[in-house]
Amino acid sequence: MKEEEIIKGIQSGDMICYEQLIDEYGAYLVRVIMKVSSGMLQTTEIEELCADVFIKVWQKQRTLEIEAGKLKAYLGAMARNHTINFMRRKGRREFIPLEEDSIDYETPEDSLVQEEDNKLVLAALNTLPEPDREIFIRRYFYMEKIIDIAEVLHLNVQTVGTKLFRGKKKLERALKERGVAYE
Repeated sequence: MKEEEIIKGIQSGDMICYEQLIDEYGAYLVRVIMKVSSGMLQTTEIEELCADVFIKVWQKQRTLEIEAGKLKAYLGAMARNHTINFMRRKGRREFIPLEEDSIDYETPEDSLVQEEDNKLVLAALNTLPEPDREIFIRRYFYMEKIIDIAEVLHLNVQTVGTKLFRGKKKLERALKERGVAYE
């Protein structure tokens, strides 16, 4: 079943399309949740988070607005945000989010604003030199531990920490130049 058919089916309340969504994207959500949680969650917690994402999609079926080709990204963002919020509630890990705690595409206007914000952040991120850019992406997008980043990039742990600190300052300046208020 094509992605567009799944989306339209869910919007119309078709249970077969909903089951197809779960079958096609369940394993992907598990991988996202495991990556974001750095393997710190039990199997039952991962299953619970996956179920929460799928339930949320079903609850929003009437207002669900996902462009063709964007379903996987939408589900991945929901899984990431649910995982971060779950871990914060459990006090398991402190995250430093680059974006808002939740992504909620309830209206087309919200979706457009989010898309524009993402473009601005990516443009600002592209102003960082390598390996600073890669370090920043690994830490804040993929939630990798600093020690793991240092090992992969063959850098000192303190160097990675310093580059993250300086990278945040550079991004703040780049975003201000683009007219985005950074808090």
